[in-house]
Amino acid sequence: MYAKLPRDQHIAAARKLRTALKRHGVQITDFTERPEKPEVIMYARHPHEKFFVVADTVKHPDTLRLEVSTPCFLPPGAKQQRF
Repeated sequence: MYAKLPRDQHIAAARKLRTALKRHGVQITDFTERPEKPEVIMYARHPHEKFFVVADTVKHPDTLRLEVSTPCFLPPGAKQQRF
């Protein structure tokens, strides 16, 4: 997913996202700010739910990429079927 957001707001937005994710038990594995450009790169993962989050500045000047990768889309508490 891509969010239209002025580039000078990317770092502040990623900081807010980082804070919210930490409150939900998500581990931030990398957080890099480059204020001189400005740009941000954040990688995170949830140790038990096995999903990953990426938020970073992309080439289009006013675009922040938000990506969530999951092993599958199951509702909370559901078990993966085995065939």
